[in-house]
Amino acid sequence: VIQELQLRMIYTAEEKYTVRKSFYSNNVVTSNSALRPPQFLTITVDADERHRLEEQLRTAEKHIQSIDQRMAAIHEHQAQLERRDNELRAKKKQLSDLKSKKRQLEQKISTKQDRHMEQHEINLAAIEEENNAKITAVHNKKVAIVEDCLIHLQRKTRMSMEKEAYLKLDQMKDRLINTCKNLMKKASDICNMAPGEKAVPQELHMAFSQLPDALDEIDFMLNEERTKAECFTGLSEAVVEEYNRREVEIRNMEAELNEKTNALTTYRQNISEAKVRWLNPLKQLVEQINERFSDFFRSMQCAGEVDLYSENEEEYDKYGIRIRVKFRSNTQLHELTPHHQSGGERSVSTMLYLMALQDLNRCPFRVGMDPVNERRVFDIVVRTACGVNTSQYFFITPKLLPNLHYGDQMTILCVHNGPFMLQPNEWREKSFLRRARRRTSS
Repeated sequence: VIQELQLRMIYTAEEKYTVRKSFYSNNVVTSNSALRPPQFLTITVDADERHRLEEQLRTAEKHIQSIDQRMAAIHEHQAQLERRDNELRAKKKQLSDLKSKKRQLEQKISTKQDRHMEQHEINLAAIEEENNAKITAVHNKKVAIVEDCLIHLQRKTRMSMEKEAYLKLDQMKDRLINTCKNLMKKASDICNMAPGEKAVPQELHMAFSQLPDALDEIDFMLNEERTKAECFTGLSEAVVEEYNRREVEIRNMEAELNEKTNALTTYRQNISEAKVRWLNPLKQLVEQINERFSDFFRSMQCAGEVDLYSENEEEYDKYGIRIRVKFRSNTQLHELTPHHQSGGERSVSTMLYLMALQDLNRCPFRVGMDPVNERRVFDIVVRTACGVNTSQYFFITPKLLPNLHYGDQMTILCVHNGPFMLQPNEWREKSFLRRARRRTSS
């Protein structure tokens, strides 16, 4: 500015700048010196009154800005109403034209009908005969339909009876199969066969081959053997002791089996109760996260869901959180993976998921995204942080997008850095304070 205006001396509020030309090298030398405090032409300023007026000015500017925004919204709404009025007027004109055409067509049709009635005489007898024939045909068709319905009902009744008989036979078959299975199991136990063993031992097969095939003959032989056993008294004491010992072992094993069965039932019941105590609060927690996550995506005209997912409910170690998102209206919800979404979409989804966790878990986050999604997420962060009883946010960024919305509860701190800043050894706090005092006194 000094070189362009060719000034020799410039005064500012705090310093005096002097420009002079060297007599030897013709170089321009600029020097500055601090001004002394004013002594004669000083004006006393009421700092409180000035602060109050500045506050009123800022309030008035905000009020004017809000009024301008409302005026812009009103103008936009007025333009929409005018466009809507023009559309309705055009539709009204179209309807009027259509009504006029309708009246003309009705008049033409009425005229043609009158001409047709005049040109062709109506034969009432032929028309009545034709109508009677049609009525008779309709009655005949109704009778045929009723007969078909009766035949169908008879068939349905017969099928129901056959189905009931079949069900009874099927139940009888199941009872016989269960009886056969029980008898086979009992026979396997008597023959001391291992569980799952189907082949009958060779010695038993030979013994069974010597028995008769008729059931009556087998019962007769069984009764005969029982009679012989009752008449036989030559049992040794060792056999009786072994029998008694086995009987006691069987009773003990049955008691142990009942005890373990009861313990297993109690264990399963405890597992079910623990599952209810653990799973229900977890589902409620995930539902709360899902509500916040879905609200954030709806505010961006997108869709997102968070749910608790597991292929098998009994495999507790495989429970997990599944995130599904949709960024376009013509697609379905897809699980958040590196294959379905882009890097920016994954960053936005991660950001919103972490924000949904803020009410439940205090955790920092740091992600990057494109300008459009960065603006959307910044608006959501401002609304969330400026709410009532919300968490405190520290938003640190090397840059800010233009025309962002800032809340009244936000505090903005600018950290200056770069090649034009003073070096640490040149930083003089006392000099800054002196300048501040001179500025205040002036």
